[in-house]
Amino acid sequence: MSSTHPMALWWTTDPILIYNDSYSQIIGDRHPKALGGSAKEFWAELFPEFDSILEGVFRGESVYTEDGNLLVYRYGYPEVWLFPLLS
Repeated sequence: MSSTHPMALWWTTDPILIYNDSYSQIIGDRHPKALGGSAKEFWAELFPEFDSILEGVFRGESVYTEDGNLLVYRYGYPEVWLFPLLS
């Protein structure tokens, strides 16, 4: 997975986090422990938003949200990411 584009796969309904080297910059100081670990554990702050999205996806529904923002913690401090959430 030598792409310079960050890529991650959340595998199964209790998602296991699999990602490439470029994604390690996104997950910050949680790398390398997060690789192969629980996405719910390592992105715990995202799951209030993502739980309902994932439930819909696993029911076969498409989900689109405009103007989303996420509060994430990397390297010990909070950051707000602004972008559309697509799934």
